[in-house]
Amino acid sequence: MKPPIIDRPELLPRTERYGFAAITLFFWMIYMYLWLPLMGLVAWAIGLSIFYQEMFASEGYQGLLELLGIYLIVIFLIAVILGSWAASNYFRFRGMDRRKAVNTVSIDDLSSFFHISTSALRRMQKSKNLTISMNGDGKMVSIKETTDLSMIGRWAT
Repeated sequence: MKPPIIDRPELLPRTERYGFAAITLFFWMIYMYLWLPLMGLVAWAIGLSIFYQEMFASEGYQGLLELLGIYLIVIFLIAVILGSWAASNYFRFRGMDRRKAVNTVSIDDLSSFFHISTSALRRMQKSKNLTISMNGDGKMVSIKETTDLSMIGRWAT
């Protein structure tokens, strides 16, 4: 049985989320740094030393530097266009919520969907801990009320 994993990063404060992201990025960079010798060996094996000769020894990077200004202007124009589009949508649709609210499901509809009695469903809703086994078709096979919380310790390990 797969242990339940509750992954709700949106419940963390923004500073913690960004902090965790920064730490993760830092360690990915360290991991990539550790692969550099092997990447260098592979690059040497497939002939990237020719790239080094053309770009650095023969000063081929000068052409890239000449085009860099044009690249930056194009990137800036794309950012301005996308930013303008986002701002126009913001001003156009602000204050309007066209999303529809989800209808609440009645006890009768829910019990008929899961093929259980309404009294069993009400007991399940009042229960704090349930173990529900489902088959491959999404049908409930067994329902057990769990009062023994020692199972939580097994899931944590």
